[in-house]
Amino acid sequence: MKDILDKLLAVEGVTACAVFDTSDACVACHGPSAFEPILFGKVMSEFQEALNFFRSIDPGATVQSLFARFDEGFVDVRWVDKHSILVMGSNTANPAMVTVGMNVAALKLSKSLAEPGGGGGMATGSGPVVTGTPVGDSSHGRSLSLSVSPHPTNQPIPADAVGLSTVNTMVKSLAKQLGPFAKIIVKEELTKLGATAHTIGRAQFEDLINICAKRVADPGKRREFINEVRGTR
Repeated sequence: MKDILDKLLAVEGVTACAVFDTSDACVACHGPSAFEPILFGKVMSEFQEALNFFRSIDPGATVQSLFARFDEGFVDVRWVDKHSILVMGSNTANPAMVTVGMNVAALKLSKSLAEPGGGGGMATGSGPVVTGTPVGDSSHGRSLSLSVSPHPTNQPIPADAVGLSTVNTMVKSLAKQLGPFAKIIVKEELTKLGATAHTIGRAQFEDLINICAKRVADPGKRREFINEVRGTR
């Protein structure tokens, strides 16, 4: 799988990529050190939901790829023989070059699966192959379509809640450093704190800032993120 990932990462603007098997388990991934394998799996799960929606509209349709663009980057998924390739990157990437890179990766994966054994070296039960790289700069767009979901009407909002807009602003600030994974990271950490974007109070929000800041490897960018979030409160 390493050669497939290397080819994709050679495309300018691509910052992370992963390969999934027929059960949507991540078998190989490469990305910034803040991107844990479980995050790739969560992104793939979101795309599978979108794919299921399309299939419900037209059961006879064959979907080979899905593409989502954000102001801070993009996510592209290509299905190959019931396996899949996921690529993430910034808006500096040339779409034509990304397509070429995905075509090459898909061809390599297809050939790998056709080899004796049919697994292309993707051993099950051994965990994903993970490699890391520093987080690259992403384009600073106008806004990011990563806002959290509406508040459940049956759940009370504490008096000291920082508010949904403040949490969404933090998601966008974190996305400048980590890309589209920011929303998943924030939601995951909110769950660990036992809060939601609507109910988190001021003290817990300060904890959330510090926790998310640890995901940013570069000290300068980490301070930039913290200062930007605290400056909006």
